[in-house]
Amino acid sequence: MIKFILKGLFVYIALGFIVFVISISVLIFSPDPGFKGRKILLQQTNFPELLKAGRELISKTERKEYTVNSGGYFAVPDDANIPEAIESLRYKLSGIKRLGSDILIDNSGFLEISFAGNRETGWFGLYIFPEEFIELESNFTGPDYIVLLPGMLYFDDAHEEFPKLRIRNENYIKKNKSLNNGR
Repeated sequence: MIKFILKGLFVYIALGFIVFVISISVLIFSPDPGFKGRKILLQQTNFPELLKAGRELISKTERKEYTVNSGGYFAVPDDANIPEAIESLRYKLSGIKRLGSDILIDNSGFLEISFAGNRETGWFGLYIFPEEFIELESNFTGPDYIVLLPGMLYFDDAHEEFPKLRIRNENYIKKNKSLNNGR
């Protein structure tokens, strides 16, 4: 009888250990939502189309329609007439678990489309400048910024801490057909 009880206890402990190991493996080896989001954003986005849509959103929306957010940004409300190119990008990246997005307009007049997850994921996205404010782009220099097109920058707050991430992101950009004449 004791052998039977010990055998059953051993089976339960072994099963519990297996479940524990599988759970830890899923947490450790599951892909970071930020890396997947960066890859989709940088490889699959039609940047010329998104630049046009961003400038359209900036020009068609009066600032009084925005609510003031901290840091000198105006949050674009959910019911605003957001162009399809921007909405489809948000929809594509919103399918990634734990990756949120914002559409903001800076007091200076440029659009920010940003994505963030947890502390490890970082904060990344695009700045789109209206044609008349293209000189603002020169204020954004350093390892956190990559110029995609005149008037459009990619930003990533993890570039400085992880230089290899910037190299990976630059390789993603090289693979984007909208920036390479369809090649």
